Amino acid sequence: MAGIDPGLHRQLGATLRRCDVFASNEKLREIFADKRLTPWASKVPERDNLADRVQATIAFLHNKANVQGQNALALLLYVLRDRYDPNDAYFAELSSLIARLDAPSSLPSPVAPPPAADPYTPYETAMRTLLVRLGKEHPRYNEALIYRQRLTENLEGTRLYGDTETRRAERAEILARLNSFAMATLNTPFTELGSTVTAIHTDGGAYVGGNVTAGGDFVGRDKITIIGDGNVIGNNNQVVVNRPATMPALSDRICLLTLLTRHFSLDELNTLCFAVGVNFDELGGSGLTGKARELIAYCERHGCMPKLLAAGQTLRPELNWS
Repeated sequence: MAGIDPGLHRQLGATLRRCDVFASNEKLREIFADKRLTPWASKVPERDNLADRVQATIAFLHNKANVQGQNALALLLYVLRDRYDPNDAYFAELSSLIARLDAPSSLPSPVAPPPAADPYTPYETAMRTLLVRLGKEHPRYNEALIYRQRLTENLEGTRLYGDTETRRAERAEILARLNSFAMATLNTPFTELGSTVTAIHTDGGAYVGGNVTAGGDFVGRDKITIIGDGNVIGNNNQVVVNRPATMPALSDRICLLTLLTRHFSLDELNTLCFAVGVNFDELGGSGLTGKARELIAYCERHGCMPKLLAAGQTLRPELNWS
């Protein structure tokens, strides 16, 4: 089939023929009720037998994309995979196919420009950076793809229908898990990955084999990593532009207490404690104000105030934490 690797095409056919949703046209149409596939729901191909139905669906979706540039066939695999337990071998098989379809050479060009930046764009930037730095050969790459899907669904829902307490709590949980994942795999907090700029942007000239940002000129081959500003000349170097995220500074304890008590519920404060790594039940005080006061005091004593401010920014990006 034009536009798709023959080996990948064969593997897709073999895998999808074992999926029960292709047993009938009716079952296949039901899958397209998922919001990720609704752009193509009105044109789902119908065939008389399972094998033809699979091939027609691959042909129909493989060169299509949504407005975010996500490949339609990969989205179908995401939807199918969500029906299985992560420990199921079929789940892993679908994950492997998703990773291959998500390769840049397999994706069509986006049909629309990316959305304008908003408070959630740094999370998407961090997610892309995480996947690039891991690489598809990393043993936990597929796990990162699962986190990306969960984060994407949360942010899309927030942008379309507005933020809610439930979405904020879900997002805090996802980001807390991503922070742990990034520390375990890259020794870098996930929140710092969002500050890495992937486009070439220099104050001087540049010849690179990768994407970097610098405050001066440099020449490099292979992937280049620049930490800080300056001039770098390298051969077979691994260099990344990685400016650590600047943590907000709220030295005024009363100001921070007011932020927490005015803009967080008691349940959200519990979520905030989870993100920071503080046991909510072990905090002294009672009620929202008492718990918030004790949380601030705890973070001051244990040197985790930057984590508290970063978690607050995660849960309430619309507030001024600086």
